[in-house]
Amino acid sequence: MCTDWRGRKGLTMLVLFGDSFISESSYIKLPPTDSDIFPDASEHLTWFKMLSDDLGTEYKTYGKPGTSFEYSTLKFFEYLSSDEYNPTDRIVFTLTTSERSPVIAKEFLPEWAYLANYKAYPELLDKQRKQQMEKHTDPDEHYTMFKQFYRDWFVLKNHDLVVAQRYMLLQTLHSLPNKTASISVSSAESSIAKFFPNHAKFSLWQISTEEISDGDMWDMAKKQGA
Repeated sequence: MCTDWRGRKGLTMLVLFGDSFISESSYIKLPPTDSDIFPDASEHLTWFKMLSDDLGTEYKTYGKPGTSFEYSTLKFFEYLSSDEYNPTDRIVFTLTTSERSPVIAKEFLPEWAYLANYKAYPELLDKQRKQQMEKHTDPDEHYTMFKQFYRDWFVLKNHDLVVAQRYMLLQTLHSLPNKTASISVSSAESSIAKFFPNHAKFSLWQISTEEISDGDMWDMAKKQGA
């Protein structure tokens, strides 16, 4: 079961960091319209719930849909530097793509990070995707105010620095006394994964694509522009 930290008293837990791939809200709290499209999704048993059951322990996830690598890293280091950290915890870190907004600010919801490239370059979107993005109006004030920043950031972003930041995160994670694992959402870590035996040899996007394409969900996803 998922739990908070109250009354933990040294209990070993499965602790997860990342985006929607380890977020309960992506599976359990779907809007009614999404539940109608994917009728089984509201009752979907998450992979990390099954993992915690196999381990015989409770779990705590810091994942939120649409969040950035920077947000997950911040949550990870807040956990490490707090009384909540337990050297017997099992820790899983999923590394999301680097195209999401790196901004961490009080007025910026972490879930808005995935919209960065869509809001910075709306002229590049096809009609269907543009209509989908227009429904997300809450972040518009931020992305309008800092549109030039994001356009410059995408142009000037240094891929080697992105890889270096991920290397340092993985080095810290896998140097802990805990049992640890890391999983890429895409193939961004392919050049450094070889240095970390506990880094998965597959990507979560690969697994998701195979699961969706192996059944009726593929047709439903295409209808929704996924």
